[in-house]
Amino acid sequence: MGETVDHTTEMVPYTRLREILGAREAALSTIDRALDLMRRGAELAREARDHASQAHRVLADYYGEVLPDGVPGHEETLRRRSTTIAVSTDLAFYPSPPAVVQAVVHRVYVREGDRVLEPSAGTGALVRAVLGRGAAVHAVEVDPERCDALRGIRAPDLTVQQANFLDVPAVAAFDVVLMNPPFHGRHWMAHVRHAYGFLAPGGRLVSVLPVTAELGDTPEHEAFRAWARTLGGARFTDLPPESFAASGTRINTVLLELRRPAHDTTGALQ
Repeated sequence: MGETVDHTTEMVPYTRLREILGAREAALSTIDRALDLMRRGAELAREARDHASQAHRVLADYYGEVLPDGVPGHEETLRRRSTTIAVSTDLAFYPSPPAVVQAVVHRVYVREGDRVLEPSAGTGALVRAVLGRGAAVHAVEVDPERCDALRGIRAPDLTVQQANFLDVPAVAAFDVVLMNPPFHGRHWMAHVRHAYGFLAPGGRLVSVLPVTAELGDTPEHEAFRAWARTLGGARFTDLPPESFAASGTRINTVLLELRRPAHDTTGALQ
């Protein structure tokens, strides 16, 4: 009589192997789906960044490239309406709101006795802020009525010059330049370049600029950023969206910081 062989114990390892292989296939499938989702997520993120940059450019081109250059006679020729925010009565001039002023002066340490230039001074928002720190301020403004407002500050350490800033010869005599230049026609590029020539060795410049200064992809924008990079220490910082809404425009803006090397004495006063 033959022995009965129990094959059940032989089948267990095979069954377990199939379970393991099935679990492995399921895990691999899950990993593949996760990787695919990650790849799709990265692609969507890149698309979102591209769309956001394009939107910034479109908004900045619309809101920032239409401002006159602050030259008398242009103000009455350009008017723009908005249904959601107050409209500036003079579109050649958007005064820096308090939060923007605070952001600008926060970027540079102004000491008592520092020589500060404000080349597009308006009615003195930035001027007042640095006078309060004991600086000696020279304000340049093209508009005669705004010059009267500046003189009305009546501070002993304030001098006011009525002139188109681009016509003022550069003398490298200032420790700090703080500015909110006109944006129209990309004239801000010329204003910043010219203002840099007023910095004494080791001096610092902080300027409010349209967001296209950082994101614009025209040859002029790229050339401007390349110039800024050659100076060393150039840095862009985003301001909050619609920082100038209180002044009548939704333009998105950034701050640009430049420093003149201490060893660069070109044009400096001796």
